[in-house]
Amino acid sequence: MMKSNTSVIYTVALLGIVLLGYILWNIDYEDESSYSGTECAGPGIPIDYIVSSHRQELSLIEEEGKLLFKANCAACHKLYRPMTGPALYQISNVVENDTVFNEYITGKTRPYFERKTDKFCLTFPDLSIAQTTAILKYTDVD
Repeated sequence: MMKSNTSVIYTVALLGIVLLGYILWNIDYEDESSYSGTECAGPGIPIDYIVSSHRQELSLIEEEGKLLFKANCAACHKLYRPMTGPALYQISNVVENDTVFNEYITGKTRPYFERKTDKFCLTFPDLSIAQTTAILKYTDVD
């Protein structure tokens, strides 16, 4: 009786290790900035980005936006495809202006759909309007 319990435990442990290995193998560790545009165009990847497979040099404000994006947004968002949150490529086309985006990110205002659905972005109250504008400029870079 003892031998069969031990073999069950070993079998379950082995299956758990194999499952964990499979999950870790399939995690996407690729940085968006190294995206070459050679993969299939899926949802959230703009076709003009794939046609032009090189990125232009970033200005200083865009570089700052990239650092701020990685520090504050990248845990939930990617630029070109949805993750926990939606893709943020050209999010400036969705928000009215820099001030509205800043008020949203800092938590000063919340849009109507968030109040209705309880789905919302984390807030970062310490970000200045210049910093949130830099994030917007970074998300617009082709």
